[in-house]
Amino acid sequence: MRITDLRILPGVDPGQTDMGNSTILLVVAQTEAGATPIADTTDSHQAYQFRFDDTSQIAWAAAETSVGLHVVIDPDHIIPGDIFVNAWCIDTGASPVTLVAPINYLIEMEQYDETGAEGLLSRIKEQSV
Repeated sequence: MRITDLRILPGVDPGQTDMGNSTILLVVAQTEAGATPIADTTDSHQAYQFRFDDTSQIAWAAAETSVGLHVVIDPDHIIPGDIFVNAWCIDTGASPVTLVAPINYLIEMEQYDETGAEGLLSRIKEQSV
């Protein structure tokens, strides 16, 4: 399987007009650890940001009131097993804050027929994280 599209949309609670000064981040990963912010760092800016160098993370989305939605999907990913989705909210100082509204997301996927060599490489890549 491959992800072809990823969308997030904050839900709206009655009386809520915007997301405030916060950014909603969503990550799709092939491991539970890959979908979890780094908890053992003392630098909250690093802890709650995307990790593009983490090979278990395969798609990222960020939504801000003033900027809109940005989505990045790893063009070379192949999903041989489960996926894990996690979302959190940060303020302008990159510190975690309570989610201001429910998060709705949509992940579109397509079946991908891989060759034996591609399958072997994707499993090696998955296990190397």
